[in-house]
Amino acid sequence: MCVIFFTLGHPKYKLIIAGNRDEFIDRVAQRAHFWSEIGAPNVLAGTDQGKIHVGVPLVQSPDPDADKVGKVLEYSGAKYERETITKATPQVAAETSGVDQSDETNINSSSEALPLSSPDPSSAPLQTHGTWMGINKATGHLGFITNFREHPSLVNPTALTRGYLVRDFLLSCADPQTYAETVASQQYRYNGFNLVLGAVNPGGNEDVVGWYCGNRGPVRDEPPTLLKKGVIYGMSNGVLMEKRSDWPKVERGKELLEHLLSNPPDDHETLINSLLDVLRDKTTYPDSDLPSNMFNYDLERSLCPICIDRHRAKGGYGTRTHTVLLVDNENRGRFVEVDRYRLVDGSSGKKEVEEKDDRVDFSFILGS
Repeated sequence: MCVIFFTLGHPKYKLIIAGNRDEFIDRVAQRAHFWSEIGAPNVLAGTDQGKIHVGVPLVQSPDPDADKVGKVLEYSGAKYERETITKATPQVAAETSGVDQSDETNINSSSEALPLSSPDPSSAPLQTHGTWMGINKATGHLGFITNFREHPSLVNPTALTRGYLVRDFLLSCADPQTYAETVASQQYRYNGFNLVLGAVNPGGNEDVVGWYCGNRGPVRDEPPTLLKKGVIYGMSNGVLMEKRSDWPKVERGKELLEHLLSNPPDDHETLINSLLDVLRDKTTYPDSDLPSNMFNYDLERSLCPICIDRHRAKGGYGTRTHTVLLVDNENRGRFVEVDRYRLVDGSSGKKEVEEKDDRVDFSFILGS
């Protein structure tokens, strides 16, 4: 997910999140669903099903003291999944991620990609269900993550899979602060990320709490930050800042959300549709408004809107999914996901891209 707007502790809602996931059109993913297939029927999230490689850890397994935070990193096991590029990945992926095709060989990885499966976590490391955003309706745990845009020379093709940071929190009993501190202590294992972890409590002293941690830029080596209630946040591929962001689409989205929530509609459906309109915004910006430290302005120009049409990026990349997550003060939740593209069988026998909004909608009661 490459841009996300959210607020905690709104007068009418404990939680409002609206985000876009920007990704390669042909990267395999499963849309949002409850994770009953791995014995986690209360977790609601999509899953990234891109190929993974397994190798020995960069350092020793997590400190045994991590047990005190519940299931933190329990599913990482004795081996770690690696983020790496394979021959099946389009060249445009290398251009965006910064990993050159010549770097695809990882001396710490097995030579074969593991097949996707859902092993019993009690008997083997869980090697699936990396995700970018999700919620556990029983515990109130929620999390989302974006990548940090950095120079290609800084990207490590053997880094651990960032999507498991969200997954493991959704599956854990750890409180957000402790989990965030655990992640921060091991941040060097990952390529650049921005991670928000929270808990919506249906009956405790805190109605909602959120923490942010990142491993690049000014927040590198800093402890996790407690997020403020009532603040409208925006986060893309730079660090989360309460002050004005360098990313114009972040400021644009925050302004649209602030205007919407200054007099929010009374019903969920109208609010959800208005949030989806924010996520569909295609405003573009001149080079002078783009972040000053970018290494590829042709790329940034293509990806500068909140909603990226795939034709701006040679047809192979774009905003694939809009997601809205709400929890109101009565603990009624809504999770709406809209897929914009899907691959279908073409008349020539090759896969073609179908452009059509395909919506799924989940309603739930938090704590049930």
